[in-house]
Amino acid sequence: MKYFWFCLGLILVFEGNAIADKLNVQKYGAIGDGITNDTTAIQTTLDSLPPSGGTIFLPPGNYKISRPIIIKTSHTSFIGSGKKASTIIFDSISQSLVIQAEKGFPISNILIKGIRFVNHGKPVFVNGKGHGRAAIQIDNYLEKVSNVSILENFIDGGPTVGIGLSGDGILVSNNKIINTTQHGIYISVGREVRLIGNEISGIAFNSPITVQSGIKVSNSIKVLIEKNNISHLNHHVAAINVGNSSNNVSIKENKIYLSNSNQYGIRIHSGRVKTKKNIIDGGEGFQNTLAIDVKGGKGAYLEETQITGSWVSSPISVRNDVSEVVFDNFKIFKGPTSGWAVNLRNSIRPTIKNSSILSGGLGINLGKTDGARILNNQILVTDRKYGIGGHPTNCIILEGGKSLCQ
Repeated sequence: MKYFWFCLGLILVFEGNAIADKLNVQKYGAIGDGITNDTTAIQTTLDSLPPSGGTIFLPPGNYKISRPIIIKTSHTSFIGSGKKASTIIFDSISQSLVIQAEKGFPISNILIKGIRFVNHGKPVFVNGKGHGRAAIQIDNYLEKVSNVSILENFIDGGPTVGIGLSGDGILVSNNKIINTTQHGIYISVGREVRLIGNEISGIAFNSPITVQSGIKVSNSIKVLIEKNNISHLNHHVAAINVGNSSNNVSIKENKIYLSNSNQYGIRIHSGRVKTKKNIIDGGEGFQNTLAIDVKGGKGAYLEETQITGSWVSSPISVRNDVSEVVFDNFKIFKGPTSGWAVNLRNSIRPTIKNSSILSGGLGINLGKTDGARILNNQILVTDRKYGIGGHPTNCIILEGGKSLCQ
């Protein structure tokens, strides 16, 4: 019996501590009527947390702010009542919520969950690049930020980016991001970042200079992009764009719907990128739109990709000097009627194996490819299976071990 009362006492103590550390912004003066400026009340609530952290709670309401809310304490949870119930409204070109460590004080274990962020500020663009940063921003530049989870939020408009990430051990899952002007999610200098089950649509700004993105990865290591839905993009947008100096990026089971000219499903600039079981729909067919564009790097491995819809241009393009890219078990259901389904151009030692091109006018253009391996594929086209130009320095290996040398 004494043991029972002792355990009950411990439970009551833990519950009491949890309640004490759960701070309601309305008790600190926030109104949530969409008119009153609640910036000071929300920031005061955050600043009232002890060094051990705690939970900040936003009851249902519309919380208008005039400057970014900053989280700078470890073990902090910033939680709303659901992404349609608790809304933070910010009509500015800057960020709505920033997770930022102070110099000399790294922070970790941060949770952002169940909040709608509305930011309709007009971005400023200089030479095609946006200024204003993200609605939710992890800022890793002053000091290390790690172990952050951004879950089940709704980003409704962003000054340039929906969610901007830099840091270690970040999970972004089951968020909805619409109507941003440059990128839905942008990872820069990230490590062990997971983007899972997010819905991204409506990249609104049209830049003739820079490619906007549903998801952009730059200078990052160990990134997983899995089970995201990306659609309704604007002209000159890549659904998933892996930029320079990124390594160990895995792109799995995403669904991508293209709906305009000059769009890209998956665009790769770096090596050590693996893709698997993605579905890319070209819609009704648009000029200069590609399902997969391998633009740079060495050793990309693209596996089990389904390419559906109609295509005017080549669904797959590999740029000059890309080396050792492998396409394994992909299917193009409807290739272009008067163009190549796969354009390898002048790449180095590419491999296409176990794959299918089920219709279209032309199959695979090898160009001046050096040492290609084209093995065990099904190519059902009305014109030519292969196009070869120039004088490759190595033989091209075709089905059945047949060697083609010029």
